[in-house]
Amino acid sequence: MEIPFRQLSSEALQGLLEEIASRDGTELTPVADKVATMRAALEAGRLRLVFDPTSETCSLIETQI
Repeated sequence: MEIPFRQLSSEALQGLLEEIASRDGTELTPVADKVATMRAALEAGRLRLVFDPTSETCSLIETQI
């Protein structure tokens, strides 16, 4: 199910993006940089925020053209 990210508060969206960005574990790219990249891709329509009710998690998926 797609989540209309523009309807989320700034704090809620930030929290979701930080959680998604930190799932990979320790990496060379800081979480803040990943969040900024993901936010820009959401705004540009290249990514969509979705919720999976089975796993009860949010994820980002690439937009199909």
